Amino acid sequence: MKHRFLELQRFLDEHGFKYEADDDQQTIFFVFRDQHTYLVLLHLDEYFFQIRASPGCRVPDGARLQLADAVCRVNCHLNLGNFELNMDSGELRYHASVPLKGSSLTKETFAFVLAAAFGTMECYVPALLSCIFGNEAPEDAVRHAEMSNLGKHSGTNRRRKKRSDAE
Repeated sequence: MKHRFLELQRFLDEHGFKYEADDDQQTIFFVFRDQHTYLVLLHLDEYFFQIRASPGCRVPDGARLQLADAVCRVNCHLNLGNFELNMDSGELRYHASVPLKGSSLTKETFAFVLAAAFGTMECYVPALLSCIFGNEAPEDAVRHAEMSNLGKHSGTNRRRKKRSDAE
């Protein structure tokens, strides 16, 4: 397992990430900046490689139900990972995991999961924030995000067509 953790660190080093590693807990923390800034936690154990990414803001009590609606709308269309909202604390985050039991974890898998997570965050976090701070209806915010981002990321978490859309 230590070997996998060192491989993950090597991958991050090769791609210029600045991070803090906790060898005992097999976790890595870093800040990712693109159009927005995200707090990212990577964790390895014998069963899973996991990523958790957060926009770093707490959802106010009064906005949590509306945001939960938006999170459900987004999650229906994701192929990898999901958004989570802690209704008690207001923490919003993206979470994805890859099972590892009995298999190896390659650099390609690291890259794929990170790209999917960051692409998903860049696509949907602005919509989720607009539900919290801009009073935008969840359905409108999610639809706008998906229409604005068509073709901008690898397709890993692109909206799937509904059966009625394809007919």
